[in-house]
Amino acid sequence: MEQKFWNAIHDIPTPPELAVLSLYAQSISHPYMEKVHTLGQNALELSPYHAKVLDHIGEIIKNPDLLIGPSPSFTTAAHDGKNWNSPKVFEAVHKNISTFPHIHALLTAFFKGAEETWKWFASKFAPDGVIDQLTAEEKELAWMPATNDTNEGALGAFHIQM
Repeated sequence: MEQKFWNAIHDIPTPPELAVLSLYAQSISHPYMEKVHTLGQNALELSPYHAKVLDHIGEIIKNPDLLIGPSPSFTTAAHDGKNWNSPKVFEAVHKNISTFPHIHALLTAFFKGAEETWKWFASKFAPDGVIDQLTAEEKELAWMPATNDTNEGALGAFHIQM
């Protein structure tokens, strides 16, 4: 097993792919998960937030240097403007970025794929959609958790109980 892992991380395409995944996690995934795991968050109230995430993905597609340029900042590259979830991961990617000759194309392609998925996901929250047309009272009456933690076994149930 160790040999397979060693071979994988020394395979030419793997390190830049891991770099792109790490940059996506730092700029999109971690801030998103922090937001939706806010206690008492109603999923039906997240329409504007999903639109903001989608807009930010579009900004990175237009300008990948927000993440991989010479001086990226979490204030513009992380969609919530907060510090990286793992600054060491971000620093490690940037320390090695010059060894990834196709990083712009990889990052852009990945974010374009993510954009399509987010469009599909956010479509149910679209302006003038069923959820968007609900009143605040209706959203409160139909309250839905923003995560599926309660379906994640004993740990999820414990988290909700706490």
